[in-house]
Amino acid sequence: MSQSDTETDILARLKAGDMSACEICVAEHSDQLFRLAFRMVRDEQLAEDIVQDTFLNAFKGLEHFDGRSTLGTWLFRIAYNNALMRLRAHKPLEPLGIDGEGETAPVVVPWRESPEEIVERQETAAQLDEAIASLPATLRAVFQLRDIEERSTTETAEILGLTEAAVKVRLHRARLALREKLSRYFEAVEEPRAATMTCEQLVPYLSDYIDHAVEEPLAAAARAHLASCPHCHILLDTTRMTITLLQQNRTRTIPAADRRELFAQIQAAFLERRRNAQKAKPAE
Repeated sequence: MSQSDTETDILARLKAGDMSACEICVAEHSDQLFRLAFRMVRDEQLAEDIVQDTFLNAFKGLEHFDGRSTLGTWLFRIAYNNALMRLRAHKPLEPLGIDGEGETAPVVVPWRESPEEIVERQETAAQLDEAIASLPATLRAVFQLRDIEERSTTETAEILGLTEAAVKVRLHRARLALREKLSRYFEAVEEPRAATMTCEQLVPYLSDYIDHAVEEPLAAAARAHLASCPHCHILLDTTRMTITLLQQNRTRTIPAADRRELFAQIQAAFLERRRNAQKAKPAE
């Protein structure tokens, strides 16, 4: 992936020990890394520790960063690996399971409220956090990167060490699981329909259809089916609303006091790296 001139300049300045470049890098990426870490470990203090470790690891390894990916992708990859190590230290990761195994038919009813109305309710943030926390960690990471941080499928695959096909499968499962979870919270227009109305032919393509990744003539067939099937149209609509709702609730950031402490620690480590690099230079 090619880098912008601005990022190339920042990277060169980081390698040269420029403190202002360190400040820009931390300010640009810290909240995104924090959100990913929090979604993985579900603990704010631990997430802050992961962010700190991520920058420290990155700055120590700057000379080994070859620029084949963006700086942001590289930092996300380090943060994800740090979060996985923390999770594995406490308990094994939740298994993904086999596609379809243990899944129940979705409750497909339209929601009365819009995502904008829902997100304004005071209790909504806790409900959204609970919904995302209910996913296995591996699905949380894919959903956070693709739909919350709006990273591409290619970049998400690179960060997580997955194939693009695996990212699409996990994103599809995460979206439908979250839609089902949130359907329990929000008032419906009508009573739930019978599970027998689920259209099994469309559901596997629903996530790709939302992302405009279904090629013709399959896309045309999907459009025709959606136009004639209220059940699947509601499923599509509420899944889109789920994504919009969770994107609009992207407010979790590092508290100001913690941010100051975090940067002070990163700054000290960065200065130590610069001093060590200067000592290692051969005398003229």
